Amino acid sequence: FVQLWKDTVQHVYEPALAEQGYINTSQLNDARLQRQYGTAKFNISLQLLVVDTVKSAKLLHQHLGGLTLRVGTVLFLMDYQRSKDLVQQIYGCFRRKYLLPVYVSWNNEHMAFVVMETFRVNQADILSCYQRLAAVDFRRDRRHKDMMKARLKQDLVFLSGLTTDATIHEMYRVGLRDRTMKSLSDFIEDQDEWTWRILYGKGVNNRR
Repeated sequence: FVQLWKDTVQHVYEPALAEQGYINTSQLNDARLQRQYGTAKFNISLQLLVVDTVKSAKLLHQHLGGLTLRVGTVLFLMDYQRSKDLVQQIYGCFRRKYLLPVYVSWNNEHMAFVVMETFRVNQADILSCYQRLAAVDFRRDRRHKDMMKARLKQDLVFLSGLTTDATIHEMYRVGLRDRTMKSLSDFIEDQDEWTWRILYGKGVNNRR
């Protein structure tokens, strides 16, 4: 992967840096970026953040827990539509205030969000959100699932309206949207209080 980075990215943009190893809060954090780029550049450096192979809600915290995600940053989650608990996490505690979807790879894997308000994934109100959902009896109380599904539907209808390519037939576009909506809605439906108890109890263990 390092050689691939050199042959592709650095061939186009030589100052780009690559480091070998797994992403965690020790390797990727505000303090390190500030030392590397300087205070002035650091304040605007995270304009696009692409995260590959975040397969779970727990890994999102381990990978990004050391970063401040500033308003206006575009966050690409490359395997988003293949991770059930990541979909639940975004629509349960991030979508309401911090993340707005701006791109979706229909019926595939990827989804991109713009940061609406500066935040950190390990901050107190998000952990409190996990704790609140961990106390819900999802078998008797459907309000939270229904709210998540309603937000998802609004988002996908909006995103499908951004597709202006005249070569894409309307029925085909709606079909892709509906298949994506069903698969993600099924993820939201398939949750209970243990989804959130596990995340709140064990998923956030890299707080900075």
